[in-house]
Amino acid sequence: MKYKIENKCFFKDIDFQIIKELSAASESIKICVAWINFKKIERVLFSKINQGIKVEIICNRDFINSKGIKSSKLLNSGIITSVKNPIHRLYMHHKFCIIDDETLITGSYNWSARAAYHYENIVIIKNDFKLIRQFKHEFADLLFMGNMSTVDFLSSPVTRKTHKFLLGTYSSASGIHEIVDLDIWQVSLEPTKTAILLNSIQIPFFHLSVEINTDHHDFMDEKERQIDLYEQERQQIEAVQRTFDSLNFKIHAFGTAVIANDDMVLEFGEEPEREIYLNWIDMRFKKVLPTSFEADGDFEEIWHKLYYP
Repeated sequence: MKYKIENKCFFKDIDFQIIKELSAASESIKICVAWINFKKIERVLFSKINQGIKVEIICNRDFINSKGIKSSKLLNSGIITSVKNPIHRLYMHHKFCIIDDETLITGSYNWSARAAYHYENIVIIKNDFKLIRQFKHEFADLLFMGNMSTVDFLSSPVTRKTHKFLLGTYSSASGIHEIVDLDIWQVSLEPTKTAILLNSIQIPFFHLSVEINTDHHDFMDEKERQIDLYEQERQQIEAVQRTFDSLNFKIHAFGTAVIANDDMVLEFGEEPEREIYLNWIDMRFKKVLPTSFEADGDFEEIWHKLYYP
């Protein structure tokens, strides 16, 4: 089946457009919006729940939403997760919704009572499944953080100046048993770049639990491919986390070695740009850790241990 990507933007009657899209849902609804007037959407959501459609809501954890949840019929529905930004006085500020894995609503518009009188916008994007896959990962990571116990959530305090974290890495497989080295590093990015190896273990056939298999994608349409890829990526993230948890270390990110300019023709004598790329970052640290950092100083040791051309 071929899909055509469609984009539409709206600057007024936004509530009407949102309700219209929610009403058309036939499989699933994922709402991730900072501030929500729950009474405005509870009727359509209850209708969808009664049809067997999975509904999930993430909102910012604050007094306004707490009051709205308590006064809404959705109070005991079990579909609402409030999320606290671990950085003091900052917010979970998203405004997006995913419907049936094929419609994305995003923009500046909060789903609040006052929002209709602000100058706001939404964009409704249909059939951009690769883009939707990225939003689904953000939703899943926020949902995981929102469901953390208070003890786990507070176990790693984060501020805007946080620069220390636990990094998990795994090497390429080698030998007849395809042994992989799993390492845990205590990393500091400032004021000097340092990495201390805290633990290391060798695991046979580890790659089987984190491998992404696309062999069957030729028999799928684009929506099916992106859904399958998303599900495999989530399984990979969970498998890596479980393995490092078994070493009694809860990592804040896991990374691999890359050459940032490997798609360029290097001039004679030009050095490759060696970097540690963070494949996954704990949502609590996502706003303070970079996507990648240069593999110099102590990080050069990590890079050479991981890189496999």
